[in-house]
Amino acid sequence: MTVLSGVRVIDLSEYIAGPLAGMLLGDLGADVIKVEPPSGDRWRLQGKPYGPNEVKANLSQNRSKRSIALNLQTDEGKQIVYRLVKSADVVLHNYRPGVAERLGVDYETLKVINEGIIYCHNTAFGTDGPMKNKGGYDILSTAATGFLTGPAGRMEDGMLQAGIGIPVADASSGMFSAMAICAALWQKERTGIGQRIDTSLFGSGIAVQNSRFTSVEKEDGEIREQFLDDLGEMYSKQVSLEDVLSKRIVAPQPAGSRMYFRAYETKDRPIVIACLNDRLRQRVADILKIQDPRFEDPNFDGFADEYLEKAEKVTKEIEKIMRTKTRDEWNEIFDAADVPCGPVNILEELFEDEQVLANDLIVELEHSVVGPIKMAGAPYKFSATPLNIHKASPALSEHAQEILDEIGYSPEEIEDFKSNSIVT
Repeated sequence: MTVLSGVRVIDLSEYIAGPLAGMLLGDLGADVIKVEPPSGDRWRLQGKPYGPNEVKANLSQNRSKRSIALNLQTDEGKQIVYRLVKSADVVLHNYRPGVAERLGVDYETLKVINEGIIYCHNTAFGTDGPMKNKGGYDILSTAATGFLTGPAGRMEDGMLQAGIGIPVADASSGMFSAMAICAALWQKERTGIGQRIDTSLFGSGIAVQNSRFTSVEKEDGEIREQFLDDLGEMYSKQVSLEDVLSKRIVAPQPAGSRMYFRAYETKDRPIVIACLNDRLRQRVADILKIQDPRFEDPNFDGFADEYLEKAEKVTKEIEKIMRTKTRDEWNEIFDAADVPCGPVNILEELFEDEQVLANDLIVELEHSVVGPIKMAGAPYKFSATPLNIHKASPALSEHAQEILDEIGYSPEEIEDFKSNSIVT
């Protein structure tokens, strides 16, 4: 028995956010049926192919599912989906606004078939507002929500570098969608009532910046208004984005705090220390025998300019000291003093990392086309209900026969669907 045993999810989504939400539900034990267009989820074609319709992008977002490829442009294809919906608990998709209505799989249509259905629609910019009809991808969310122009963004040769390597808006949107679906399932368990859920890359891009997206209005309001006035003037004068970003509001940091919260080179491999209070900082200062003014001057003010030069000098001293021992030596010393510290790993190292393996954070699955796969596991465990991470992502329409059989189609009907390209 798994957490979501008995829950059926019809996953009509493509790319990252929707498929990730479906995969998370599948890991928890839901029967997730990935309904793909005849040529497959378009994410199957993004990257180096390891087999027909199989790339890492697709493999990483679709485990714990079954697949059937249907032509929803046909009445027969729609009827198959409708029959699936009758036995389903959840429908998930990330079509652009209006597409679900054209395909006949919108909420108003499906709730007539299954009144208790939980229907999750993930969009780029939400279902209201002037941008509601725009399609979009992760980069559009991270740009529109200020993520790229915040600490995560960077300028290179005068240009804003849009890609940060991890699709933050997509990934968080998938997680938020899965969380919202689980909440709706619990509500349905208590009331018997289904509902529609709307999530978006835009909303998720804002939500993950909650610490930056907080304003103490009695102080921040006036500063923000002044910056917006200056911003309008800069744009009217065609000031470069690089110069604009140099004027952005940055939360003040006390001088010297960063030297206790950063990576350092050692005699062999880098290490990170992470001290967010003076109790821990004092331990580091004592271990390294450095003279930090914050612990010597009773009038120390970390925001005062006069301390900035002193902090830079102490930082250089720490860098020099840290190079005198190996990472493991420093790790042992800091651990003995209960100072938070850890290694700086390269991702490739993690496949055989002792900590990763001990916590089941990597799973090995057998894919029907590409063979053995190692991938990130689930970052949680349940004491009473195991996870359901046993199936690699499905090949295109790999389970069409068994799915159609389960919902009552005869062998003759199934063969007819295939010969008429209704089912791939």
